[in-house]
Amino acid sequence: MDDDRQPEVLLPAPSSDDATVGPGRPPKATRWKKGGPSPNPKGRPRKDSMFADVKRLFEDALKQKVPLTRNGRRVYLAKVELGFEQLANQFAKGDRHARRDVFTYSEQLGIDLTGKAEALKETLAPNHQEILGAYLARQRSSDERLKDERVIAPVDLLDNDADEVR
Repeated sequence: MDDDRQPEVLLPAPSSDDATVGPGRPPKATRWKKGGPSPNPKGRPRKDSMFADVKRLFEDALKQKVPLTRNGRRVYLAKVELGFEQLANQFAKGDRHARRDVFTYSEQLGIDLTGKAEALKETLAPNHQEILGAYLARQRSSDERLKDERVIAPVDLLDNDADEVR
């Protein structure tokens, strides 16, 4: 017995008449005509990302002005300015975490903390710069040679029985 079979569902045959209206078949008058203007000119709207909202909120919070008194006058500073001032004060007190952060930020932002970089550039004459450049080139080439040199073991330490098949 083959009673396990599912009954076949018969769909109505598609009619040649385009006046049929139903699911997936809008009225002919409202159908989009090919070559005409797009039915959705702006396209599908982008899905809102929470990341953009959080970023905007964080930026707004850092830009927010805070009142404080300096030398008897009321001054308004952004929170990010206050944060960097506090970081600099902690650095001045010797806080090791602040020191790490100050060095990291100064390197990323290209800030010379010692103030001697310009003075060093001015004291180096052009011929001194050439001498330093030649020295650095020699150091780099010697480092490359050391990397490429292979150490060859003495003959008595070589593994000669690797060719033998067991």
